[in-house]
Amino acid sequence: MRHPASGYVQGINDISSPLIAVFLNEYIPVDMNQFGIPPKIDELSDEIFMQIEADTYWCLSKILENI
Repeated sequence: MRHPASGYVQGINDISSPLIAVFLNEYIPVDMNQFGIPPKIDELSDEIFMQIEADTYWCLSKILENI
């Protein structure tokens, strides 16, 4: 809804995935050289996940604005 001219396209998750990893790294160590779910991710609260989601959305919105 924020950018009605640009809808979802295949590969947009490739832009958001590194952002999620960066924000998640504040709470648990993320090894960027390995794929998979980081250990101890189940120990994070819903509030932390919502904050990571909000930060990722904001950054992705800024990236899309500049494309």
